[in-house]
Amino acid sequence: MPNGPNNVNLTVDSSYGYQYSGGTEGNGDVHSIAGQGQAPVLITLHAPTGFNIVSVDFRDLIGHIADTLSYRVTGNGGSARIDNPCTAKGEAKYTVNVVDSSNGRTVACDPKIVNT
Repeated sequence: MPNGPNNVNLTVDSSYGYQYSGGTEGNGDVHSIAGQGQAPVLITLHAPTGFNIVSVDFRDLIGHIADTLSYRVTGNGGSARIDNPCTAKGEAKYTVNVVDSSNGRTVACDPKIVNT
């Protein structure tokens, strides 16, 4: 079966706690099969007013996935898209960086992507 878009919800509260839902594992993690088509990760932020996604970092990279992942922040910081062409096997943790504009504090929220 071909890969497809993976919808992920990121909820951040005013105490800077965060929780993921969605993805293939229900917790923000996304598992896809290399060679079965693109597997973008579509992240939607649910947070108090003034909280925005500012970037996505990739770390703890295993395999050849590092050269294939990219991201862009969309929706004025209310969402982000990770492009995963899913052409290489590997694993990466991704961190969605959310900033509270009232004080500049950054919350780093991180699940992972696995291509098998």
